[in-house]
Amino acid sequence: MRTAAFKAVLWGILALLLPAAALLIAVVCEMISATEGLGWLIAYASASLSRSQVFAGVAIIAAIGYVLDRLLAFARNRLVFWERERVSIGLS
Repeated sequence: MRTAAFKAVLWGILALLLPAAALLIAVVCEMISATEGLGWLIAYASASLSRSQVFAGVAIIAAIGYVLDRLLAFARNRLVFWERERVSIGLS
């Protein structure tokens, strides 16, 4: 019984964290090997000691993450309508 409940909870946590992990991996890959994009902008601005550009890049990534969280929560509520009572990790 405990194992089944643990697996169900673990699957729910993973389903909520996968989009955030995908965004994080994309930004880190851009920082390492790209010549354009938000990750590259943050890495270049950091190397150039331009704090305002670094904070602007981080703010844009945070806004994208928030919008993606809201879109996924909306889609989940529309597609899995019987679980609307569940609270998402983001702000509702």
